[in-house]
Formats: sequence, structure tokens, C-alpha cells
Amino acid sequence: MSHQVSIITRTKDRPVLLLRAIESVLKQTHTNWVHVIVNDGGVQETVESILNPFRDRYGERLQLRHHPESKGMQEASNAGIGSSESEYVVIHDDDDTWAPGYLKACVEFLEGKGPDSPYQGVIARTERIYEEISEDGTTLEKFREDHIPLDQVSLYRAGYENPFAPIAFMFRRKAYEALGPFNARYTVLGDWDFHYRFLQRFEVGIIPEKLAFYHWR
Repeated sequence: MSHQVSIITRTKDRPVLLLRAIESVLKQTHTNWVHVIVNDGGVQETVESILNPFRDRYGERLQLRHHPESKGMQEASNAGIGSSESEYVVIHDDDDTWAPGYLKACVEFLEGKGPDSPYQGVIARTERIYEEISEDGTTLEKFREDHIPLDQVSLYRAGYENPFAPIAFMFRRKAYEALGPFNARYTVLGDWDFHYRFLQRFEVGIIPEKLAFYHWR
């Protein structure tokens, strides 16, 4: 079944965070999506037990992939994207969150631009949340700040820093197919590499509201 948006969550043995990510997705006001959770080498039974109470709310909007051994973040992204069908794609890692209006705002922006526009991606303004997880599993927020506030997204800036977090970025699947997959040789910074390649070919718009939350520990 094809959905308008594929939401890819990469996770491994972080049940408290995965639970929060699931709620973030299910609270979206835009509902035409599929949530592809890629368990990249984590304990399968743990992920299944976390998801079971939510299956009625998901209906047919859930896919779960288990990698018996970890293949890394980039391969997890590619596996999730490759196993789904949609016009748009967004990476929602297990430790990040959205405001309920994130998907709606991003879809409306890209729909308004049209499939042949130079704008093949869009980001929402993002807040960075510093937090820690206590020994009893409670997540404690310490403070917040703007995460790289941008008035425009430029290739120049992407040359010296990753200008936005994956949680903020929705893109058209056809742009991903034109660029090629996330590069598996990067154990980290693979998102930055993809963003840099994206900006060499396409424009990225900005939603002015803070709708994405990038959690740091």
C-alpha cells in the first residue's frame, strides 16, 4: 500500500526513546503516512513488546524491519526507504520528536511548490533540547535553544557544517532516487553527506514555525 509520506525510524536498544518517537508520529495531524521502524541489530522482542499496545492506532500504517546484526545508520535509512512507497520521505530517529503539525506543514509546502519545482525538500525550524536519562529510565530535560536558526538553506553553509538535523527535513522520494542512497561508508555524518549532495542539485525551503525537536544527551 502506498502512502503520501514514509517516516523512517532507525533504532537499536533504546526502548524509552523509541516509545517517545512512536507517540510523536501517532500525534501528527496529517495522517497519510507509513511509519517504517528499522531495528538495526537491537533485541527484537523488546521492540515488538513496545509496539504491540500501539498496533490498533497504527492500523496499516506500520512496517517493522529487523536487522539481526547492525548494518549502521545509513543502511538502516536506505532499508527503510527501499521497503516503502511514498511521494515524500523523512527520517525520524528514535531520540527526536515533532510538534503535531510538522507533517502537515511540510506536505503543504511541497505540494504547493509542485513536483517539478527546484524545491524538492523542506525543513522546519528546529529547537535543540538538552536532556539526560536517569538510572530509572526517566528522561529529564535540562534546557532548550534554537538549533542553527536559518533564513535560507545554502550549499555554501553546508560545506562547513550540517545546516539542519534529519528530524527537520522532508524530501521528495524522486530526489533521493536521483541522488542515490545514504552512503554506507559513513558511520556518522552520513546525513550531512546526503544533505550536501541534495543541495548541489535542489533547493530546500523553510517552515518558519518551530515544529522539529532535536534531542541531545
